[in-house]
Amino acid sequence: MNRVLKSNFAGSAGSAPLVLDPNELLKGIGKAESDVQDVVTRAKQQTEIIVNTARADAHALLDTAYQDGYRAGIEEAGRRSEELFQRLEQAIADEAAEREGLVRAIEEQVLMLCVELAEKIIRHEVKTDPRVVARSIKSCLRRVRDRDEVTVRVSPKEVAQIRGMRDELLSSAEGIRGINVVDDRRVSAGGCIVESLSGDFDARIETQVEQLRRKLMDAFDNECGKQA
Repeated sequence: MNRVLKSNFAGSAGSAPLVLDPNELLKGIGKAESDVQDVVTRAKQQTEIIVNTARADAHALLDTAYQDGYRAGIEEAGRRSEELFQRLEQAIADEAAEREGLVRAIEEQVLMLCVELAEKIIRHEVKTDPRVVARSIKSCLRRVRDRDEVTVRVSPKEVAQIRGMRDELLSSAEGIRGINVVDDRRVSAGGCIVESLSGDFDARIETQVEQLRRKLMDAFDNECGKQA
């Protein structure tokens, strides 16, 4: 730009003197141009500084936001994880309780099956061995304390058989003076009821099966109590 001005203000013959000295003007213009360039340069530098600062601030803000978001994410993840663990623990506890209840129910069913099986075995033995009822009566007679005459109640189907075994029964229970054998429809085959002044003995099949069931259930309940 100053070269163009120099060519225009080089001066020519016959021209009136200028109020402003072209050379001084050129110097002023050059200085102004230099100043402008300096301003532009400084402006560019300042702009770069501002941009760089803004960029750095933006990165810092992003980093801060990221860190805050990360921490917030971690906290949220931790909270949700805690909720998940609590739900999982509750689910496990519920599952354990349900499983324990199921196991107990199954074990009870198994016990009932054992009782039913025992009853079937006894019933089968009664059918195949007619002396089952005699053994039951002898067992009860040995436990009788009163040695006076006792009454033995048996199934109507077996009353004749037991009456025919009166002497054998008396010999098995030393000291008993007499045995009165009667039929009783409450008593099924294989069982008996022995009555005496000192007490009665219920040896019916149904009663024995019920006693077996109670003993098994008591043992089962005691075992569950130990595990609780």
